[in-house]
Amino acid sequence: MKRSLFLIILLFTVVLGFSQTTKSSSSNTNINYDYFIIGGFVGAGGVVSTNIVNSGALFPAGLDFMLQDGHLRYGLGLSSELYLTPENLAKVIFSSNTSNVTKVYFEVEPMLFKWFIINLGVNMKLGGFWVGKGGDDMNPNETHYFGNVGALVELGPKKFMLFVNPYLEYKSYGSWHKELIGAVELGLKIRIPSDKMK
Repeated sequence: MKRSLFLIILLFTVVLGFSQTTKSSSSNTNINYDYFIIGGFVGAGGVVSTNIVNSGALFPAGLDFMLQDGHLRYGLGLSSELYLTPENLAKVIFSSNTSNVTKVYFEVEPMLFKWFIINLGVNMKLGGFWVGKGGDDMNPNETHYFGNVGALVELGPKKFMLFVNPYLEYKSYGSWHKELIGAVELGLKIRIPSDKMK
């Protein structure tokens, strides 16, 4: 998990480096962006696992922090997934651990419009995760990663946007344990303009 978190931070740093620009009136270098976006979401979906007893329903919730530059948004996020599966129910009842997942990820959203009261785009996430309480029951030699892609629909004025994001996700626990997830996120985004947009 430490390796996955390091890669995500490294990716975000590289993207921020490419987005820097030099002001013509000054030798100072600033990050060039239009909006800073904070988003929160909840959702529901289903999971099919190669570990059959961990197939069932899941309920994600998370928080995203993004920059928007023109039609492109990028940033980092953190989310948790509550699993409603036979394996997780057994762990909750008979042990002190769970099959619930905590994820950290890099996120990109290409959008059709820079801003419009109705906006369409694509949401893509790539990152790592740990299982249970701190990932204590996971093999440290295995890499735990996931990737997902979804269709993004937003509605609202410039400062506040309601959104829906149906997505498909592939998740690897390492070795033979894989999962395929179909879910929908519903949430709210707050857009904070940069100085150049005020």
